[in-house]
Amino acid sequence: MFYEQLIKLCARSGINPFLLMRHLNVNTDCLRRWEKGGPVNSDVLLKLSEFFGVSVDYLLKGDRGEKGFKLSDREKEFILKFRMLNTMDKGRVLERMEVFIENERESLDERNTRTKLITEKTDETANSDDVKLTEDD
Repeated sequence: MFYEQLIKLCARSGINPFLLMRHLNVNTDCLRRWEKGGPVNSDVLLKLSEFFGVSVDYLLKGDRGEKGFKLSDREKEFILKFRMLNTMDKGRVLERMEVFIENERESLDERNTRTKLITEKTDETANSDDVKLTEDD
């Protein structure tokens, strides 16, 4: 069951299992042992669990046991790719994300300000029309 779960997770994530083992500093010969039903080291289970963001139960039994919110496929893809980066590149990605988010906030604030001004202008125009109607009557 473990081997099948690992292969499913790798396929879903577009990750080569041998390259993943190298990335996690796990001997690639383990894949052959696991394919034959051999035991899995608990340290490896933890590494894989953290890498894929799944529980050890899921790796061993296919038990999702998901609680809380669910990630979209796009979010899962981002997280998997992020985890493959080195520490320095992770920092760069996070910095760029913060800049992007700040720019989006500023853009949203500008749009909200414009909308507010347009609404106020519309209200003023409507009020002045009401006054004209009253004066003409």
